[in-house]
Amino acid sequence: MHASGRLSRLLIMLALTAGAARAADHEPALVIYGMESKPICFTENGKPAGFAVELAQQVTYRLNRHDDIKVVPWARASAMALAAPNVMALTMVRTPERELTMRFVGPIFNSYIAIFASKSQAPQLRAQGRGAWLALRGAARRGSAFIAIAQRHGYRITDETNGSESAARMLVQGRFDLWFEGEEIAMEAARAAGLRDGEVELLQRLETQEVNFAFSRATPVATVQAWEAALRDMKRDGTFQKLHRKWLPGYPLPGEAKAGVPAKAGH
Repeated sequence: MHASGRLSRLLIMLALTAGAARAADHEPALVIYGMESKPICFTENGKPAGFAVELAQQVTYRLNRHDDIKVVPWARASAMALAAPNVMALTMVRTPERELTMRFVGPIFNSYIAIFASKSQAPQLRAQGRGAWLALRGAARRGSAFIAIAQRHGYRITDETNGSESAARMLVQGRFDLWFEGEEIAMEAARAAGLRDGEVELLQRLETQEVNFAFSRATPVATVQAWEAALRDMKRDGTFQKLHRKWLPGYPLPGEAKAGVPAKAGH
């Protein structure tokens, strides 16, 4: 690229940054909710941490915003994002139903939705085969897309848990037979629940879904667009990829970051 071209690009980026900063000065504060889902979002020494947390913090820094991140139960996070203005859920699977009530920016990572069983039941379940699993008791996190995904594949959801840690514990206790959860967080949830490695086993991966930042519909479009632009820049300059490798090593980047094309926002 010629020097004049590089200078032009720099000036454009400075102008966009300045515009975002001016917009942030006049926009209401955004309340950001995440849930305990290590390594994506969790509490460490009383402060939010994890991949989605650091990603959001980097966006707010670039936009000259000072929005708080609160780690709360998933049901509360999703309910607030659906109903209250100026609310963002750190992580949410994008579905046609949610498109009607929320605006999305992403994707930020892939969720590998899978079926888990307790160590004591796993060998027998594998021997029986998937056909027998359809009649068993299944559970997923309350308010999550995992419920509809499991049901779409023909499974029964008899329990909706408050969180991933309680689900792991209840699975081992025999409260249900199958647990539907993201592969990237399930084993960390089991450890956080006090279980030993190996007490929860992966049976089968069901499907992959892209996870996004999700904004309440009452959030100003300008705010959503500013987050979209900042995330796009992070994917272009490599910041996004660096954070993804740090927190999700071994997992592929979501499609857009891999291809280096712009992120999408639902407007």
